Amino acid sequence: AEEGIRTNCTLIFTANQGLLAAKAGASLLSPFIGRLDDINQDGMEVIRELVTIVELHGIETEVLAASIRHPRHITDAALAGSHVATLPFKVLQQMVRHPLTDKGIKIFRDDWDKAREAIAEKDGGGGAATSGSSSTNGRGKAAKELLSGKVKSKPGR
Repeated sequence: AEEGIRTNCTLIFTANQGLLAAKAGASLLSPFIGRLDDINQDGMEVIRELVTIVELHGIETEVLAASIRHPRHITDAALAGSHVATLPFKVLQQMVRHPLTDKGIKIFRDDWDKAREAIAEKDGGGGAATSGSSSTNGRGKAAKELLSGKVKSKPGR
């Protein structure tokens, strides 16, 4: 730390281990949340304790939540004050997904397809408009009608 080299002290399982690492100059403290949970200990408690210690004593280090197993770990670590986290790509994907989001995206896509078809029919194309079409052939007027409410989508969305 004295030479300006940032260090990450890993395999932390107690607040005391993290305190010693922080006082020794570690730039990052990495408590392993999932591994603590695996042995029925509260990994988030270690995060909370380390964040409190670092802030209370003005120690120049960050708490990095490690061994993340699921999205709830990320939420809980953020609420506990963790500065950063490392996580598997699988967990990142799970954080983005939700059944209601998937359902909503499908509804939006279906409505968009219907709107494009309505615009194409209004413009005399007779078929579905394609998103890659370079022709603007009257679409501005049809789009204005769609936006003004003259062409309706299903209510209740």
